[in-house]
Amino acid sequence: MFQYLKKLLETFPAHKFRAYLQSKQMKSLVENLPIGHCVTVHDFSENYKCTEQNEIQSSYFQKLEVSLHVTILHRHSVLEYDGKDSTAEEQNIVTEQFFVINPDQKHDHHYTHCVQNLVSEYLKSINCEISVMHEFTDGCSSQYKSRHCMGDVSYSCSDFGYAKFLRNYFETSHARGPQDAAGGFIKKQADLAVIRGTHVIQSSSDLFDYAQSNLSTTADSSKCSRRIFSICRLR
Repeated sequence: MFQYLKKLLETFPAHKFRAYLQSKQMKSLVENLPIGHCVTVHDFSENYKCTEQNEIQSSYFQKLEVSLHVTILHRHSVLEYDGKDSTAEEQNIVTEQFFVINPDQKHDHHYTHCVQNLVSEYLKSINCEISVMHEFTDGCSSQYKSRHCMGDVSYSCSDFGYAKFLRNYFETSHARGPQDAAGGFIKKQADLAVIRGTHVIQSSSDLFDYAQSNLSTTADSSKCSRRIFSICRLR
């Protein structure tokens, strides 16, 4: 056992260094974001399990699950949309949480490509012109790192109109961040609404309607400006 641990420790310093460097570089990029650039952090949250306030025993073992994808979006503010402008001399970086809800529980490259498309459409709808997109994801092969994902990445510029597209992968086991807390917050608030009897959430459409009506705005003290909700339709 000790021989095995000693072998693992040989690679640990490099692993720790890469994780620290990646975190530092992402924070520096967000704080000094060039005009026309955008940073997104993608991650799948655990599926939301639909519950009832007064459920029968059999429904406990057959809960409908809804997929929830979280994107933390860092961009320059738009005067018409955010109420203030952002320039190279005086930067105003806006942080938003972008949620994509889908009844399909298959978390694959089709889902992530749909998320990318929805993010691109949202940026165009608010007249936020993006020339360079920086993506940060974990190393999950089926969602972000397989040959199919790389195929989608190779067409990102032509699909979404970017001049340059960059995808960065977090070091293994170091992809935790605000995206995890954001997904947990949505699911917790949905559960509380069901327990209190104020809402009935039994499908992806119910979760979307509840979240969009009640969770879009954030507190003034929050670092997140707003929450945006969308439904991904793959079929």
